[in-house]
Amino acid sequence: MAINKEKAAKAKKTVKKSTPAVPQPEPVKAPPSRRIPRGLMVVVAVFLLLGLAFVVRRYLIAAKVTDRYISRLTVIRELEKQGGKQVLDSLIVKTLIMQEANKKEVNVSGKEVEDEIKGIEAELKQQGRNLEDTLLLQGMTRESLKEQILVQKTLEKLLADKIRVSDKEVEDFISENQAELPEGLTDAELRSQAKEQLKNQKLNDEAQKLLQDLRNRAEIQYFLNY
Repeated sequence: MAINKEKAAKAKKTVKKSTPAVPQPEPVKAPPSRRIPRGLMVVVAVFLLLGLAFVVRRYLIAAKVTDRYISRLTVIRELEKQGGKQVLDSLIVKTLIMQEANKKEVNVSGKEVEDEIKGIEAELKQQGRNLEDTLLLQGMTRESLKEQILVQKTLEKLLADKIRVSDKEVEDFISENQAELPEGLTDAELRSQAKEQLKNQKLNDEAQKLLQDLRNRAEIQYFLNY
């Protein structure tokens, strides 16, 4: 019994000696704080002020007369007084048309719009004019022309079944308007112009009916009175 106690004591000593000491981690030192140089702060502040001045001038100021500024907001207010109602009605009409087109899954591709523009450019070239100058005279841009063509072609597709022109209608139109038609045209050119004119007449009539119907069915709320 005494021998067993002695062996157990020796075993304890052996285990204690074989256990390695756990190293304690060194405390992490916080990096020294770095102060931004005062000169750099001044440079950054100057650039920010210059950027702000550019934004104010570019987007908020329309003109300067001697020492007086005219803001863009002033210009917008004047434009709204002069044509606000007309512009708003135009936007409402466009929205109604595009909503109806979306409902009926009617789409106009970008290629269709570009092809129409190329046709306009070709006609103007024959007259010795170019598209950019013509748009400038009308207060339009190429982008606004694209938008106009998109709405026009969308409307044509919505009314496609109602603006078809038959051969008989073309013949009747030529017969009834012979004195008013241009001279020197071939029979094919004459028929083409007559057909296009009849199509535009039908388009205008049917478009007015469609837009009136869309207005009656839509919920339009006005928040501004022009």
